[in-house]
Order: sequence, then C-alpha cells, then structure tokens
Amino acid sequence: MNKYTQLTFVFAVILTLTSSGPLEGKEIYTWTDENGITHYVDTPPGRADAVSMEAPEAYRPGSSSAYQETESTDTGSQSSYADEKREELAENRAAKREKAAEKTAVCSSARSELEKLEPSRRVFYTNEEGETARMDDVQRTGRVAELKAIIDQYCQ
Repeated sequence: MNKYTQLTFVFAVILTLTSSGPLEGKEIYTWTDENGITHYVDTPPGRADAVSMEAPEAYRPGSSSAYQETESTDTGSQSSYADEKREELAENRAAKREKAAEKTAVCSSARSELEKLEPSRRVFYTNEEGETARMDDVQRTGRVAELKAIIDQYCQ
C-alpha cells in the first residue's frame, strides 16, 4: 500500500471520528485487519481481536475552552493584566457616562429656569419660609447672568 493511500485512509478515519456526534464518555473499538490497516468504530465489531477504549475528550467548536480545566492550587483569584485593564476602562466609561448625565441634568435645569426668568419682568417664587415673593429686577438680571454662565459651562 503506498503512502498516498495510507494518508487518505488516516484522513478518512479522522474525519469520520470528528464528524460523528460527541464521543466523549463513549467507547470506541479498534482492531487491525489482515492487511495491517487499523480500524476505529463506535459500535462493537463482533471480532475477537477488537480492543475497547474510552474516547478522549476533544475540543468542539462553541465549547468554552480547547484545553481541559485543571484545578488550580492557587486559592486566590488573580486577574490577568488584560482583565484588570478591561475593568479599569469599564469603570472609566461608567464614570464618564455619569458625569455626562449630570451635566445634561444641570444644563436642562438651567435652560428651563432661564426660559421662565428671561421673558417677563415680574417673577414670583416661593422663599425659604414658604411664602410667595417677588423677585426684583436686580435679582432677576443677576440670576439670568448666573444661568447663562452655567449654560455656557455645561451645555456645549
């Protein structure tokens, strides 16, 4: 038998074993025929010289890992540098989102108050004692200037 035929046969056996359903935990049987060819099957061949063996666990696409999980002797959970960097970046992104949300809230509040103060001269508000009071022109223009400064700072 030439090398090409042997390689073709070995490839066919490997293809058959890997394309069939999961063999983990199943028995496979092997035997060598009179021509010296080794056969592998997952059903008992009915031959006296067939040898039974346990199918090895293999990596399957979509499984979690190509390597067997080994029990670590290290009891502490250590993160890799990449994991730590990912966590740091995620925390930074979350902080930026919170800061942006806070700026948006301050901006919308300032714009809303400015819309109430700017068009009218008579502005009434409730003071600390719960009484309705009128804001005079100096207070109103001062507050309008404050609100415009806040809008310039936070609303960009």
